[in-house]
Amino acid sequence: MREVVTHEVADAARAPDGTETRVAGLVGELKTFTTRQGRIMASMLVEDLSGRIECTVFPDTFESSRAMLGGEDPVVISGRIESREDRGIKLLVAEVRPFDDARRASRPSLHVEVRAEDLSVEWLEAVDQVLSAHPGEAEVYLHIVMPDRSRQASRWRRYRVAYAPDVVAALRERFPSVRTSWAKGAP
Repeated sequence: MREVVTHEVADAARAPDGTETRVAGLVGELKTFTTRQGRIMASMLVEDLSGRIECTVFPDTFESSRAMLGGEDPVVISGRIESREDRGIKLLVAEVRPFDDARRASRPSLHVEVRAEDLSVEWLEAVDQVLSAHPGEAEVYLHIVMPDRSRQASRWRRYRVAYAPDVVAALRERFPSVRTSWAKGAP
């Protein structure tokens, strides 16, 4: 959960006015309203183990996320904290995503950058040994730097590695000229 959110719900509820936040939790007490323009918006409570917060879902966001708001599956909600003396604290919702989708999107990926002239069958076999020795959930992307300095990037579908410093250390030890880094999502 910590990979996906910026705040637990209780912390978001105490955050200053205007704070951008991303929380995860279950939706409860969903109430819909019709705006003057005839569009539907909602008010709902979102809660996790730390607490609950009232959320306002404006028409466009409500329309795109309606199916996710009525179920029993956790969701990830991004938005901005609004703190008003007359209305209390609310989270103004900008986006709602299924928890599993948000977790996949926030999972770090291993990026391996190599110069095109350094690629060979032997190099690929050696990289295969290193990556195969560290199985896990993180995707691996190969970035090939061409002689004209342009880049080609692609996901190595064959590999999923552990998100651990050991993987990068093993690659750097075996291939000192190769650049490796962890980054979220695809290039």
